[in-house]
Amino acid sequence: MAFQLVYTSYPVSLSVGRSGFSTVARSSDMPEKLVVKVEKCGIYDSRAPIIYSHRIVEANGGKWHVLSRVCDSGTDYTNRNNYIAHHLVISSEEAMKLEVVSADILLNWGGWRDSWNEEPKYLPEVDLSGLARTSRLPASKWAAIFGDAGCAAILENSPAWIRAEPSDSKRLLELFGESLCVFFNIGDSWQATYTTFFCPGDSPQDFMWRAIPFVPDQGVCADLVSGKCVFPHGRPADYARTGILTNTERLNLKVSKPLKIERKYRVVETQNKKTSNIVTAALIVSILFLLTAIGVLAAILFSGSSSPSAGEPLESLEPSNISQNTSYGANSISGLKSKIASLIESGDVMTALSLWDSSPLAANDPHYRMSLLSSAGRTVDKLLLSAEELLGNSDLAGTRRDLYIAERILQCEEIPRRADRLKNLNTLKDKIK
Repeated sequence: MAFQLVYTSYPVSLSVGRSGFSTVARSSDMPEKLVVKVEKCGIYDSRAPIIYSHRIVEANGGKWHVLSRVCDSGTDYTNRNNYIAHHLVISSEEAMKLEVVSADILLNWGGWRDSWNEEPKYLPEVDLSGLARTSRLPASKWAAIFGDAGCAAILENSPAWIRAEPSDSKRLLELFGESLCVFFNIGDSWQATYTTFFCPGDSPQDFMWRAIPFVPDQGVCADLVSGKCVFPHGRPADYARTGILTNTERLNLKVSKPLKIERKYRVVETQNKKTSNIVTAALIVSILFLLTAIGVLAAILFSGSSSPSAGEPLESLEPSNISQNTSYGANSISGLKSKIASLIESGDVMTALSLWDSSPLAANDPHYRMSLLSSAGRTVDKLLLSAEELLGNSDLAGTRRDLYIAERILQCEEIPRRADRLKNLNTLKDKIK
C-alpha cells in the first residue's frame, strides 16, 4: 500500500491555521516526519507542463520512494499562478514486492489530481499490486529515437544528464521505464532516481537521471532534441536489445568452481598382459609410419613454394580469420584484451586506448573502444565508492590509493560523464586534506 499527499495553494489547509501552499490532503496514517519531507518534493517550473520524478527520502528510520506528478493548476484563490503536486509514497519493503518499475506507476496510475476544489481531507492508501506493467524490453522507445534499443543501457546506475524539451515529460518517462527494465533484478531498479525536468531549485543529489532543455557543462549522454546518443557496449546493452536473460541472470545464480572430489575407487586391468603388449607395439609402429608420411608430404608441398613478393597482397587481418590462439606480438588476441583490461584497472587508460587503436582489430570493432571507455568510467565509480568506505573506516592510505588510480583514469577526457565523476573525486579529496 502507498501513502498519498496532495500539495497546492488553497484558502485552508489540512493543518489548522495554514493557508496558501500547503498539504490539502494526505493519508491519515502517514508519519508526520515523512509528511514534512514529502512536502519539500513539490518543486515546479512553469516551463514544463507536467514534471514526473522519483526521489528517495529517509524518515522514521526507513527509506521511502516518493513518486511525484507536479503540474500547472491555473490560478489560486488570490488570483496568482498555482500548481499542484500529487505524491505517492512507498516504503522500500513495499517497493520490493511490486512487479512494476517506478515509471509504470507514474504513467499508468489513474488517480493523479490536476487541481483541488474540495475541503481538505484525509485520503485512503493506494493498492498498486494490480497495476499493469507496460515498460518492457527490447527497448523499442529508445530504438525509435536513436536507432538502437541498446541505448537504454546508457543511463546505468550513475549520474546522467539528458537533453529534452519541457514538453517531453511523457516520452522521457517511457524511456526511463525501459532503462529501469535493463536492471536484471527489478528490485534493483528502485535505486534509480530521476526527474523529467530538472528545476533550478532541485538538488543534483536527489536524482541520478536528470532531464534539462539545454546542454549543461557536464555534457549529456542522450539528446532527444538532436536524436544523438552515446552507443553503449556490453551485456546490459545486449539485454536491452533482446530482453532475454540468461539462466544465471534470471535465477540470480552465482557461478562457483566445482568441488574437488577424490576418487574412491581404482581401475582394475582385465586385459591379458601378452595381448596388451602386442597392441601397444602395433600402435607405436602405426604412429611412426604416419609421422613419416606427413614429413614426406610437407617436403613435396613446400619445395616448390616461395615467400610472397613485395607486390603480392597479404590476406587481410579480420577478427573472423583469427583464432584466439593467433599470436599478436607477444600476446594472443585474448591476451591483448586482458592486457588492456589490466591497464584500465591500474589507471593507465591512455596506454590502454593507444594499444587498442594501434591493433589491426580496432578498425573492425569500433564499438569495443566505447566499451573500454565505459568500463573505465565504471572502474572510477567503484574506486570512489571504495575510497568513501575506506575513509569512513579511517584507512587514509587505502583512500589515497583508490583516489590516485581514479584520478589517473579521469585524465582521459573521453571518459563518459567525466565532469560529474571529477566533482565526486574532488569532494573526497577535500575530505582528507
